[in-house]
Amino acid sequence: MPLIIAQLSMLHLSNLAHYMNTFSILPTVSHSTTIAPIVLLHGYSADLSFFFQNFPTLSVWSKCFQAPMYVLDWLGMGHSARVPFKVHVKRDDIPHRVTEAEGFFINSLEEWWDKMGLKQMMLMGHSLGVYCSISIVCSILWLSRSFIYR
Repeated sequence: MPLIIAQLSMLHLSNLAHYMNTFSILPTVSHSTTIAPIVLLHGYSADLSFFFQNFPTLSVWSKCFQAPMYVLDWLGMGHSARVPFKVHVKRDDIPHRVTEAEGFFINSLEEWWDKMGLKQMMLMGHSLGVYCSISIVCSILWLSRSFIYR
């Protein structure tokens, strides 16, 4: 049975002061696979160690399907860069305040996956991780207009 490699790394974003802590579980044999990698996202004020009890099972999945798995810390959390964040929209403009706050997290995640070279992925998360995953999927579906509700 092929082995896997687990590694911890810092991925620098376009602003070099911004980096995201990433834990990767990678298969040692690279086969062309149709299985997209898993990207696991933790909740607000947590870090990637929140999922440590899931790592053995996810490692088995990675080894079985020869697909990578990534767990990352959001900017400002865990071992990622402590990036100052301030909402600039007026307090009474709630929809734009939400959009600006979402953008802080989602833009960094989109830049992370661009730098990782990921074309597709399975997003999994808890709390803020689920919220941002759903927000990204809804944005992609809205932009592509390919979603058909049946």
